[in-house]
Amino acid sequence: GALANGIKLASWYLGEALRLSEVGMVSDDIRLAEALLEWLKTSWPARSSDEGRFVSSVDVYQFGPGNMREKATAQRALAVLLDHGWLRKAEKRTHVNGKRRRDIFEVREG
Repeated sequence: GALANGIKLASWYLGEALRLSEVGMVSDDIRLAEALLEWLKTSWPARSSDEGRFVSSVDVYQFGPGNMREKATAQRALAVLLDHGWLRKAEKRTHVNGKRRRDIFEVREG
C-alpha cells in the first residue's frame, strides 16, 4: 500500500538525483582539454614564432599548463582537442619554433 508507494517514489527521486548529477559532471579529460585550449589561445602565441598557429606535443610537455608535463596526460588532452576539431594533425610541417618536431598540430580557430 502506502509504504510500498512511498518506497517507489523515494527510489525514483534518488535515481533522478543520481542521473542529474552524472549529467552535470565533466570528465577529467575534458577539463584537461579545456585548460590546454585556454593555454593555446592565450599563452602559446607569445612563445611561438608563428603566433601560435602550430604546436608540437613536446611544446605542450615543456611549456604548457603544469598538469600537462606528463606525456600521457598531455596526449589525452590533445586527443580530445583533435576529436572536437580544435586541433588538426599537421601532415607536412616538420618545424615548430625553429625546432624539428614530429607530432605537430595546427591550432584551429573556433
